[in-house]
Parts: sequence; C-alpha cells; structure tokens
Amino acid sequence: MNAQRSAARARSLTLCAVASLVALACSALAGFDDLHGGCPAGLARGSAASAGLPTCIPRADAGAGGAHGGSAGSGGRGAGGGAGLPDAGPGGAGGKDGGETLHDGASGAGAAAAADARARACSGTLARGAPMAPVRRADGSAFLVDRTEVTFGEYAEFLRAAPPPSQNPLCPPRDAGASRPPECDALVAAQDAGEGPRLPRVCVDWCDADAYCKWAGKELCPDTTRSLPPAELAANSDFYAACTSGGADYGCGAGCNATDCNGQDLGNRRTVPVGATVACVVGDPGCAVSDLSGNVAEWTAGCLLSTPDGSCAVRGGSYDSSEVELRCTSLNLIPRRTLSVTVGFRCCIDPWDG
Repeated sequence: MNAQRSAARARSLTLCAVASLVALACSALAGFDDLHGGCPAGLARGSAASAGLPTCIPRADAGAGGAHGGSAGSGGRGAGGGAGLPDAGPGGAGGKDGGETLHDGASGAGAAAAADARARACSGTLARGAPMAPVRRADGSAFLVDRTEVTFGEYAEFLRAAPPPSQNPLCPPRDAGASRPPECDALVAAQDAGEGPRLPRVCVDWCDADAYCKWAGKELCPDTTRSLPPAELAANSDFYAACTSGGADYGCGAGCNATDCNGQDLGNRRTVPVGATVACVVGDPGCAVSDLSGNVAEWTAGCLLSTPDGSCAVRGGSYDSSEVELRCTSLNLIPRRTLSVTVGFRCCIDPWDG
C-alpha cells in the first residue's frame, strides 16, 4: 500500500511539474498584459473599481463560504482556513494534502489573514480612494502604496464629502484673494464637468494632497529631501522604494526604458488616464503599481521647513519631463502651496504588517 501511495505521489508531482512548465511557457507567449494580469492559486482575476488595472481577488469558491477557506480534500490541497471577507461566510478548515495537514490552525489563520489583507488592498476595499499594493523593503518592513495616481473622479468624491478645514498647522486657510494659474482653472473646470474622471488630479497643492490622503485613511508617502545613496534612499523614501521595486531606474521594471512611461520623449504632451501606459508598471502580478515615472509628478511628505511657506518634495516627473527627471532618484523641491498642471499625488500606508 505504501509503495502504491509513493508511486501515485511521484506521478502527481511529475504532472504538476509539467503543468507548471506549460503555464510558464504560455505566460511568456501571452504578452505583457497577461504577465501582469496573472493571479496566484486561490485568487481570480478581477478589476479594481477605482483603477481598472488587473487585480487578484479571492475566488468565491475558494472555501466553504469563506474568501480563503480551504476544504479537507482526499489527497487534494486546500487553502489555509481563516476569516472571510465582510460579505463572505466563515473561512474553511485547513487544507489537506494526501492526508497530511497543510497548515496548523494558528499558521493557517495567519496566512489567510495576510492573504485577505493583500487582496483587500489590491481590490480597493481596504481604504478609500485608489486600490493599493504592498511593497516590501530589503529589511523586511513593508508599506502600502496607491496603485495609481489619485484621479479627478476620486478627488471629486472627497470634495462631495465636504471635509472639514485642514487641522495641519502647516496649512492655514488659503487667502481668498490668492490667484490661481489660469491653466489650472480651465483644466479643473473641464475635468470636474465629467470630461476626464480617470485622469490624474492635478492643480492641488501639498496641503490639498495631505488632506485627501488623511480623509482616505492614508498619508502622503513618507520621503526625504536629502540626496542619499540608494540603500538609504530606499529606507527613507517610500516613493523611491516603490519605484525601484521592479529593479530598474524607472518605475517600469527590469530592462525598461524611460520611453515606456509618459514623459517628454513619449510625445503625448498631456496626461493620460491612470494605468493607460501599460508598460509603465512595477509590482506583483495582479497588483501592479502604475505611473511612478511620468504622467504627473507627485507630492510626497518630505518637506524642508516646518512653515507654511516651506518647500516639499515632488517625485517621478510628468508628461513634460526629460528622461533624467523621470528617474526614481529624481527630486524636485517646490513651495508647499504650488498649483501646477503637471503635479498630482498618490497616498501610502506606512507601516503595514499584512
């Protein structure tokens, strides 16, 4: 009996290995979009309501009513048991593999909770605004970053909520007579009229961006205003850590070029809907982060002076930026109250223990 079981197990492992090789080959032939849209076992491809990017979400049948619950199979492998999503039933029991326990109760619940948190972040149900993606640093610490720049549509939701005035001492009420760039007035009027809800929200100053992120249950991405070696920069700038997570100088993964992102050399000469530049992404399949280089430059939390007129860090470059300005290391310091058609923002949650 043991010999038969061993032989059957060996055949199963061989079939699994062959299946894995076939899957990899298919992915390689499928093209860029499929490579970034594939999902790990137990997760199904969906679409984040906010981003429109490929998103991996828990399969409805992953367990007995639970988002990540597994079933005790007869020789089959189930996912670890754990709590389901808010609209799902309780998670299933720990899975089995040929009569052997895959997860014990504690580790199974922990793994399921972590998978649930990642799925909720990537699908946009963890916090308001854009869906988020996890980024893990070399030291093992992690944070979440918005998968896309904040859009006109998302910012309009914030304004409709009639948020109270900012309590940030760096952000006193703007002078009612303060002038705004005319190009901002024209652009914002057009977008708020519904012509471009998927375009990145620009003409917001640092205080506006800070207020939005706090309303969304997030924060402007922690950053530094200093020029640092890469290892130190990765530890001190969430933007840089996310931008280089694909292993390149730009926010588009290993082997990419600046022209993969919406910068000056691409020739668009305008913003495009977030995530539309499909080659300009980094991150795990099904949970990619887009436009960290180009499209619009982005406010971060790094500021030089703790005064209302201090300058704050802008990263990533815009559609009007040169190749050098699109680099993940690029840093521009501009006054906190600046309004520009080339500057937007995204938010982070740091730290994150999912």
